[in-house]
Amino acid sequence: MDALYGRDFNLVNVDDKVLQHIDDLFGPMSIDTVKQTIHFARLDTIATKEGHNIFVTEKNLEKWAFPTCSFNGVDNGLSDIATSYRTDQVFSKASAAHYLMLRNEEFGHQDSLIGSTAHESVFPGLRIFLDELDRNASLDKPRPPAWSRELQGADKQSTAKLPREFEIPWCGPVLIPSNDGQNVRILTGSDPVFGEHTAQLFIPLYRDKENADQPCLDESCTYLIAMASDPEDTEKLPDNFIRSRPQGDGITICEIPTEAFREDDNYLGLLVLIYYGKIPAIANIYDLIRDGVMSFLETSKKTQLWKDALITWQPSSDNEEISIAFGSCQYPAGLMDGELAYRSWKSLGIALSEKRETPKADMLLLMGDQVYVDATAGLFDPQSVDERYQWPYKKLYSNRHVRKVLRQLPIYCMLDDHEIDNNWGPLDTSHETSRIECNDRLKDMGVDAFLTYQRGIDPVTWRTSHNGKTPLWYDFEHNGFRFFMMDTRTNRSPRCAATIDDKETTLISEEQLADFTEWLDGYVEWLKENGSQKPAFVISPSILFPRHQVASGDLPASALNADGWDGYPQSLKKIVQMVADKGCSNLVFLSGDEHLSCKATISIDVDGEPACKILSIHCSGLYAPLPFANSRPEDLIEQESWSFEADGRKYSCKIKTDFCEDIQGFGILHGKGPAENLLFSSITTTPENTGETSSDH
Repeated sequence: MDALYGRDFNLVNVDDKVLQHIDDLFGPMSIDTVKQTIHFARLDTIATKEGHNIFVTEKNLEKWAFPTCSFNGVDNGLSDIATSYRTDQVFSKASAAHYLMLRNEEFGHQDSLIGSTAHESVFPGLRIFLDELDRNASLDKPRPPAWSRELQGADKQSTAKLPREFEIPWCGPVLIPSNDGQNVRILTGSDPVFGEHTAQLFIPLYRDKENADQPCLDESCTYLIAMASDPEDTEKLPDNFIRSRPQGDGITICEIPTEAFREDDNYLGLLVLIYYGKIPAIANIYDLIRDGVMSFLETSKKTQLWKDALITWQPSSDNEEISIAFGSCQYPAGLMDGELAYRSWKSLGIALSEKRETPKADMLLLMGDQVYVDATAGLFDPQSVDERYQWPYKKLYSNRHVRKVLRQLPIYCMLDDHEIDNNWGPLDTSHETSRIECNDRLKDMGVDAFLTYQRGIDPVTWRTSHNGKTPLWYDFEHNGFRFFMMDTRTNRSPRCAATIDDKETTLISEEQLADFTEWLDGYVEWLKENGSQKPAFVISPSILFPRHQVASGDLPASALNADGWDGYPQSLKKIVQMVADKGCSNLVFLSGDEHLSCKATISIDVDGEPACKILSIHCSGLYAPLPFANSRPEDLIEQESWSFEADGRKYSCKIKTDFCEDIQGFGILHGKGPAENLLFSSITTTPENTGETSSDH
């Protein structure tokens, strides 16, 4: 127990006879109890076994009106004595109850109850407290015993944890543009310590004219307020009220118009605050928010806490130049590698904050494995839905380096296997029904979490609007450039050695292929109408090219050794055929998953005549600390000529790959003009960051 919790009791205070029967006192160990204490430590408050604080809230403590006594061992190796003082401060703020603390100098934790002298040194104080209550049932301020004294001076720490009415989000904010670009979904998480929140506020901040380093409100204190339900005493909501979509456990999604992000030289950004207080009558909300926000800004001047919740992104219109940050595969941090695990995010945050002559990234593509719900490959992975599929996202979005980036860039995401389970794929009917059902449940839970945390979409609403299905692929435009996000994980079909080369064994479904074909036709038509050379981008978590060595054998079954497009030969041929037939020479495929960076140029001929040239760019993992899980250049075919026949025509591909071992973490793709002009580089090796020669590819 000491290894799990700390020092449960001080041995010097416990008799040998008690130690011989210690199992009778503590009983069998419960793994759920162990997990619950982890939540205590993680949240700094009492929580349920799922990690939710439904107990220590201001609303609950208002009902706690009876006298309360605690007894605490000073020589405590499990619960710090400061906890009792923090409890005192919390009670003082939120409860009318009298809180009495009894301080026991020479005791630890459990020995305050089972120690050999506890009956002489601890119990008398408790008896006096209870006797005084018995003598006077209405007594609300029992006198402390003479032998108990309060800790004075520096030892008493001011650590009250109940919130002010306005606090910054505990995780997020995360910017997720809608597909049409007219609105932005903003995901925030309230602090589990503070319990349920009431509303989200979005307030434009400007530079103070007298002090440019400090923020101020505009003259009319413009704001948007998002609530899950209507305020009382109102028949019609004002225009600045929007409906929020609570997702449970403090996670909320709000959709606001892009017009909320101002275009003004003095505009600093959009401040996001969580409101925990009571909502007054609608006529009084303005005064509450104005005074509360001004008070928040005043108290956070020195710490500049407001910067941690300030969205500085501004929408931009069509542009001839593009600058994309992209990456995948963020393995979670352990006990010792917190800073190392998020170094990629830290580097990107620094790059976004620097003054640079070249354009900074104005969007972020996350191409799969943003979280690992299976970090220990099933050995110690949690089984509950909350711990397995929700906490990884909360841990990611509450990291300070991640938050800094996500306040500055909108994100477009696609999932891969580790959002569900390692190498997840559908099972065919030859497997046991129970195993198929379990496999499908993993997918459903992973997809629900992905929709909520990476797409800002309510899973129930999404399924209802799509007749129970969850199509995850989508297309969008950003600054005049077209993107198609492919789902190469949940939309694939089962495969085995006997069916690997069948036309029905596909990486993407016929429905997704039809949508991609329609998107591609629209792009080709747009190029012709506008005489443009703008590239278009296809985001595929699975790598298109280069192919894997182990999947290129003479027998079709060798494809089972690969998890990418070459693992589904018919799908790879279909995509190449489609692109070649339409002559799409400005198409760029972006992918992740292999944990290395490379750039492949694919020249495609049809019946000996040049048809098109496309690019396949692959980015390394954001944090991939396990060498056995990382591909090496020799695992992939650097140069090859590959051909196939389809519909009576011969399609020949010449693939030349450059491996970019200097690009680690996030990659940057920037440039203008046709696809061949795009430069693939690292955020840490560009001239603006190092003063050295650029390592563009």
